[in-house]
Amino acid sequence: MNWMTVLWPMVAATCLTLALINLRIAVGDGRKLPHLFFSLAAISVAAVSFFEFLLMQTESLHEYNRLLRWAAIPISSMVFSVTGFIWSFFGTGRLIIALPAVCIHLIANLINVSSEIPGIRYAASIHKETFCGVTFTAAEIKNGPLNIADISSVILVTIFILGASFRLWKNGNKRRAAFVGGSVIFFLLLGRGHATLIEEGILNSPYFVSVGFIFVILAMGMELGNDVLNTSRLARELNSTQQRMDLATNAVSLGFWEWNIHSGEIWANQAARELFGIPHNLPINFESFLALLHPQDRDHVSQAINRSIKDASDYDIEYRIQL
Repeated sequence: MNWMTVLWPMVAATCLTLALINLRIAVGDGRKLPHLFFSLAAISVAAVSFFEFLLMQTESLHEYNRLLRWAAIPISSMVFSVTGFIWSFFGTGRLIIALPAVCIHLIANLINVSSEIPGIRYAASIHKETFCGVTFTAAEIKNGPLNIADISSVILVTIFILGASFRLWKNGNKRRAAFVGGSVIFFLLLGRGHATLIEEGILNSPYFVSVGFIFVILAMGMELGNDVLNTSRLARELNSTQQRMDLATNAVSLGFWEWNIHSGEIWANQAARELFGIPHNLPINFESFLALLHPQDRDHVSQAINRSIKDASDYDIEYRIQL
């Protein structure tokens, strides 16, 4: 066992753990699109780590090229999910830049996987190298005709993230723009730059794409965690405010109600339920509300509500209820 056999599995395990946690949040709440993109990004980084580890261990040129080709799939997924995360989490990115970047990267890598001859890059030969006291398999990498598309898509993604971070910074969220946006840009360029040095034969080391991106995953996860904690704190404060409001309104028998037009459901506080004679746990909808009114007032109330909705005017009306 050496540090390589420990580091890459740790990266994969960390990413998968964070992915499962955020996937549970995303499934539990359809509004948590950033958590869904984060989960996909973490799974993708774990898969990239798996391929990088296998590349270091393989003894066959054919196997090296097969792994190098299929590693493009989780890399494309990583680019897509990180771009989607920035777009959904920041809310400031321009899709006119993001969509072409993601599509170019995805199409280039799909062609690379499906064609008989690798279109992006391939290994002409493999040999053994030593890095920090550990021997691993290295390769002489040659670029294919689609390599320019791969690099261009990374440049477009960087421009997209830079623009989204700059606009988020101007909107006042400087910490998130610098911490998340800065981390993504730095390690995206570092990973691509390091890979280029390897592929040009300037640097003899294993691929460290996943090792660098674990810091991106951690930065994204920390910001998502802060949002979850803030949401939980606001929910507690809202619940405390609701309890105080209930005490005040019950003291003066003041009823509050709220009607969700789309679902038809009506929320009412305890004082309003007591005024209408509605049990505490009984669901209320618009039809059950009308049924509580005096028969002679139902049409009048219904017309007033429809008029208020149509004209966006105030709803102010008196009516009788059946006790």
